Amino acid sequence: MGSTSGRLLNLAEVAEELAVSYWTIRRWTREGRIRFVRLPGGTLRIPPEEVARLKATTEQEPVPA
Repeated sequence: MGSTSGRLLNLAEVAEELAVSYWTIRRWTREGRIRFVRLPGGTLRIPPEEVARLKATTEQEPVPA
């Protein structure tokens, strides 16, 4: 995640990083599967550590046949 390290990421950046859709990230925030920060205007941002956690989690899950 090199250049994004240390700053909060928007949902589209997280979706791209995890190779899922924007709407999947939105659903995960609603379900509580991903930690986020809500900015004063209501915009959601994801800490880079949370993306790293999700990447580590998904690397351990087997791919369905």
